[in-house]
Amino acid sequence: MMVSNRCLHILTSAQCRIFACSSSCLIMSSGAGLGLAPHPSFFNEMKKGEINDLKTQLRTASAERDPVKERAAIQRVISYMTLGLDVTGLFSEMIMVVNTRDVIQKKLVYLYLCSNAESNPDLSLLVVNTLQKDCRDDNPMIRGLALRSICSLRLANIAEYVESFVIRGLSDISPYVRKTAAMGCAKLHAVAPGTLGELGILDKLYQLVRDRDTLVVVNALAALEEITKREVQLGNVTSQFVVPPPLALHLLSRLREFNEWGQCAVLTHLTSHYIHHPPEEDHIIEILNLLDEKLRHGNSALVLGVVKLFLVVTENMPNIYTQLFERVRTPLVTLMEAAQGPEAAYAILSHIHLMLHRAPDMFAHHTAGAMFKHFFCRFQDPLYVKTIKIDIMTLIAAPANAKDIILELSEYVCEGDLAVAQKAIQGIATVGMRVPDVQDYVMQSMIGLLQMGMEHISSATCVAMKDFLRTYPQQAALIIPEISGYFEQVEDPSARGSLVWMVGEYCDRVDDAPYVLEDLVDKFDDESLEVRVLLLTACVRTFFVRPAEMQYIIGALFEKATHPQTHPDLHDRALFYYRLLNNNVDEAARIVNGTKQPIPSGGKFAEHQNLETLDKIFEEFNSLSVIYGKPSDLFIKALPPPQTSYTRTAPTPLSPGVPTAPLLHKTPVSPSPIPASPASSSSSSSLVYSSQLLDLDIVPPVASSPQPRLSMRADPVMDPTQFQEAWDSLGVAANFELAVGNMSPTTSTIEATLASRCGLACLASGTVGSQMKLYHFGFVSSAGDEPVLVEVVGEMGGREKSLVVAIKSPLYPGRPEVTQQIANSIKD
Repeated sequence: MMVSNRCLHILTSAQCRIFACSSSCLIMSSGAGLGLAPHPSFFNEMKKGEINDLKTQLRTASAERDPVKERAAIQRVISYMTLGLDVTGLFSEMIMVVNTRDVIQKKLVYLYLCSNAESNPDLSLLVVNTLQKDCRDDNPMIRGLALRSICSLRLANIAEYVESFVIRGLSDISPYVRKTAAMGCAKLHAVAPGTLGELGILDKLYQLVRDRDTLVVVNALAALEEITKREVQLGNVTSQFVVPPPLALHLLSRLREFNEWGQCAVLTHLTSHYIHHPPEEDHIIEILNLLDEKLRHGNSALVLGVVKLFLVVTENMPNIYTQLFERVRTPLVTLMEAAQGPEAAYAILSHIHLMLHRAPDMFAHHTAGAMFKHFFCRFQDPLYVKTIKIDIMTLIAAPANAKDIILELSEYVCEGDLAVAQKAIQGIATVGMRVPDVQDYVMQSMIGLLQMGMEHISSATCVAMKDFLRTYPQQAALIIPEISGYFEQVEDPSARGSLVWMVGEYCDRVDDAPYVLEDLVDKFDDESLEVRVLLLTACVRTFFVRPAEMQYIIGALFEKATHPQTHPDLHDRALFYYRLLNNNVDEAARIVNGTKQPIPSGGKFAEHQNLETLDKIFEEFNSLSVIYGKPSDLFIKALPPPQTSYTRTAPTPLSPGVPTAPLLHKTPVSPSPIPASPASSSSSSSLVYSSQLLDLDIVPPVASSPQPRLSMRADPVMDPTQFQEAWDSLGVAANFELAVGNMSPTTSTIEATLASRCGLACLASGTVGSQMKLYHFGFVSSAGDEPVLVEVVGEMGGREKSLVVAIKSPLYPGRPEVTQQIANSIKD
């Protein structure tokens, strides 16, 4: 599966962390060949004072020019950074060891600098000289590494120095450097959007699309698409990246030269282009002929990419569009059968399932033959694969194969997996609703399932039978006379609700309907909300058919359903029926027991169909949207457009030593500057809020007027019984979790803290294993001596240690500010 290039800025922001994990593996794997065994304690938790020790090690190794000590210290820094620990305080020391000829050490130091440059923008300028020197190195690997690193710093105040090296890299003799420079263009554009056009970098990038090296072509396409999307966000252009028809055909004709993932990338870019710029008909035929052979490829991502491109370019050609589904049917089934694992098979099955909603006759052609048998479940298939296979079998059911599919689904009913059995029973009913010719056969099968007497099978059958009878009411004669006997077999609320619906819907055919309903009304409070709502409707329907027997029953039901403590939905529905009967009985009978229109066969009801959502998912074919079954905007957060304002000026020459003074004061223009901590600070003594901090919605705290301090009673007294009664009767006023990091607070520490800071007394506390619990209470004398109850649950096992605090008080919700002040005191 290919990731959309619109997420390039997300990927680049996480690039260093992802690379950190691979670098840690590099550290341990490469150490043996260099005489450095992997240190066994690299990934232990950082101890107190470890940062200062690392500073000393780095300074000593740098002063002694000892490469072994330098690498050992750098390895430890990277390992801590990989674990997510704060190592920004080592920035100055890491700069001191950047100037080395050791490629591995240089790569690790650059990794650290790229990960922490944004928190140390001024100090980052000190490495520009070294990076510029490496960009001119004779070794193309060094040049590419330096170019990638200087572009990954993403600092506006060094953008003017990056430009010249990106331009030089685009025409480098090494393809590795050229492809690195292509991606560097996208990173440079993120920092200085207007620079690329002024210097003609975009033209050079367009030329790389025809580069002789395929990896360079893929990176150039990715960079161009990301840049144009960002330009659209900024409002500088109105259209996406445009691929001229000759260039598109050139890329397709060279597709064999690309590796598999390069081919997927090219197809993704061309598909994105054709969505906004549909090709001419002659061009479409040429595309289909060029890519038809790719449908026989063994890579599922490539085949799905070709299918998506076909669907996009033929959307306005109905005849070819219809034939396309039949053309891709066999390749997709072959891929599914040959999948290396259940995850790959599920991805392909998900796409087949989606295509069946767009083309229900995809497997109906006579050439499909017994292809439906490829979707029979295997014993070793996991649950998610079996579930989607059953869904597909119900969608491809036709008069020729319906009975075979029903027999296969019947085999799954007796499997040990409860979820598969329930899905199979629902599938049997769905096949009957889609294929009217087998409705009698399906009805006999479901009656046989009910007669098995197994609770989970009977429950699933009752639920499926309700939908089946909504489609074929004439089949009710076979089951309704015995319906009252099945209430004792099922406990599931959905199943009991289905039986209640059938009693109410066919009350004229159930001889003991009033007595069955009377028993249920007597146990009204014990039933679930779903059953109670359906019971209300069933009793009203039965009242119009057998009023004499139902008069007392419906009166008792209205009395229970309209009780003030009843659920609002049930209460309102009962009032509606009651007022409707009081107003006009005949009109109420016409509304409640009116004639229903017949439901067309097809297996789907109006409440189950969401065609708009399916269309959105189909537009995102060959993406995670198909796997998740929902559009991407429901699980991907769109990032706001960049707000960087940058003016290009002539670069200031750098001396061999430290940067010149004017460069240190050159900062990007920002609409709302945020003060940063001094560059010389070696530890994070104060939290600096950054708009790019992991792309989280963190808002800097706003200074507010201090609230008056709460006055707590000095000697609170409460026995455990009073505490328990108050705790059970009050609602939760505040509930939050506190991370304690590497600290290990004890119950006595927490008791003393809550007593001194919040005036809360401890009622009980204790520790069981790694978990501790404390119960505190207090009385707010400034609020009428109202009690405040606090529960603290601490989990001290493992690396993630935390305290979960719950606060209850009668002051909430009337005076939420009181409990909020107590919560803030605890957090502080």
